[in-house]
Amino acid sequence: MQSPVLQMQALNRRITRYLHQTLPDCVRGATGGNVRVLIFLAHHSDRDIYQRDIEKAFGITRSTASRELTLLESNGMIARLPVEHDARLKRLVLTARGRDAVSYLEAHGEEMESHLFEGFTPEQIEQFTQFIHRMRANIERAMPTDRQSQQRRQIDGRSTRVSARNDAARMIDNTPTAPNTASGESAARAAMALVAADQEKRDSELAKPTHVIRTLGHSLREYKKESLLTPATVAVEAILEMIIPTVMALLIDRGITGGSMPKVWQYGAIL
Repeated sequence: MQSPVLQMQALNRRITRYLHQTLPDCVRGATGGNVRVLIFLAHHSDRDIYQRDIEKAFGITRSTASRELTLLESNGMIARLPVEHDARLKRLVLTARGRDAVSYLEAHGEEMESHLFEGFTPEQIEQFTQFIHRMRANIERAMPTDRQSQQRRQIDGRSTRVSARNDAARMIDNTPTAPNTASGESAARAAMALVAADQEKRDSELAKPTHVIRTLGHSLREYKKESLLTPATVAVEAILEMIIPTVMALLIDRGITGGSMPKVWQYGAIL
């Protein structure tokens, strides 16, 4: 009998394939993780939603949430609005196109569910839903906390070093007792020393700032476009905020007030 977990994974892949192949053209810009964000915003339109709420609701990283929201914004399905009490926050709201997409997606999802549960009684569907809730609760209880995960990694690292030392010790124990046993023991001890030294070298490499920088570099390369565009866009906005008032003042002073039509055209073109 195949594992129930493998069966669920296979079913999830088939559902995803079905939804992708039958998705209406009007909502092609909302696929994968973006759909869940649209539905979440629609179901929580009665309160302010920020990016951190999306991260918490779906258990995703800040970079993943930012990428999904940027795609939805570029497709005109959501808007990020400033908040008066905190300039760092952006409130997420659905646009008219986003609300239309949600309507299509909900109808599409209901159609998929009607196919999926064809032949099931309401009682069976309710029981199936309860089973899913129980499984989710079970796996949530089994999930380690961040502190436990860190402790487990430390224990795993120590276990690796102990295992390496034990392997080298077994080399010593298994050395045959012969006239040249001393040379065999020396070789085994040398091997044990090399294993320990190699492990210490790896540990020291991981602790070096260069390793941290390389890791950060790999992460930045994964989202290179967003990493470069965000500061560039902020810089351009700051420059424009300084230039536009200056050009506007020159237009009024030298063009309109001075009665010079060429100046009006010149500064108007710059604006």
